[in-house]
Amino acid sequence: MVKVYLLGAGCIGSLVANEVIHASKGSLEIVSLLRTQAKVDQFIANGCKITIDRLYSGEISTSILSGAQLSTLPPASHIDYLMVSVKTPATVASLRGLLPAISPKTKILLIQNGMGVVEELYRRLWPDPITRPTIFQAVIGHGVYQDPKATDPFRFSQAGSGQVKVALVPRELGNVDGKDTSVSPQFAEDPVIQSLVAAPELSTSLHSYPQFVLLQVRKFLLNSCINPTGSILDCLNGEMDPLDETRDLFRSIIAESIEVLLQARPFLKETPGIEEAFDLEQALEYVVEYGMVLNKQNSCSMRQDCLNLKEIEIDYINGFIVTLAEELGRSAPVNRTMTYLAKNRLALNKLRVKS
Repeated sequence: MVKVYLLGAGCIGSLVANEVIHASKGSLEIVSLLRTQAKVDQFIANGCKITIDRLYSGEISTSILSGAQLSTLPPASHIDYLMVSVKTPATVASLRGLLPAISPKTKILLIQNGMGVVEELYRRLWPDPITRPTIFQAVIGHGVYQDPKATDPFRFSQAGSGQVKVALVPRELGNVDGKDTSVSPQFAEDPVIQSLVAAPELSTSLHSYPQFVLLQVRKFLLNSCINPTGSILDCLNGEMDPLDETRDLFRSIIAESIEVLLQARPFLKETPGIEEAFDLEQALEYVVEYGMVLNKQNSCSMRQDCLNLKEIEIDYINGFIVTLAEELGRSAPVNRTMTYLAKNRLALNKLRVKS
């Protein structure tokens, strides 16, 4: 049996854990790493149960994890497998406390929004490639949130079905071959990855790293439109759909982001499918279809964070484009404006609570 630690048992982490437990048929043991002892005690008192309400089908899915412990203390034994679904800005700090139990033999599955986190982990935690763990990275298109009226802190609402894309990240990112479309046996035969693929509700597919980055960019463009706009306007995804002004705004965000990303990630120009993925109108329609139509009932994660007065991931989404642009000696005014407005939305919400 493979023991998997789950770091980040929020909406996405809990959904993935629930589906993987069912798909693995008892071959995986998942232990939740929680931030406080109160949360650990609460989770154990709840029977270590996760509940997912599938709003689109009416189904209720539950699963039982193997236990819980504090995330601030490394496990006594070596971490063989770690699923990470904490907010992107918290990734480095969250993993730093677990470093004594992580080695090059550890496998880490990152399930997060945003871009740039692997580069940050390599730079700040594992500058020497020899010391780096095996890292898998996933982007997820499922709309999941927690009803603010819910009394069970481990119950989540899945507003819409989507897909999961996964890749094995190279230990060195300097010489990526954009034409590489192969998936290694080490990747495809991994037991946790196999459980992801076997989970019907996740719709998981495996990709080479260049293909994944192309797909990651597609999801990134979706997030760079839906997350800040839904947060700033304080609305459900579907409420933005009838607005022509929303499409005009999204078109501007996408066009600027594509231009910066192609300049910063030149290997993408050689990756099969680049023309379709970076076509402005096709990218816009993808954002509209997956963001505002299929997940119309969803309240995006950044809006939920603003409402709950939590740190938002804007610096790893629109702010990431701003950073890349600065490194290239250019500007990204549209993404910079969205970054400022999203931060102002959160600051205003905090101010209103205080007053």
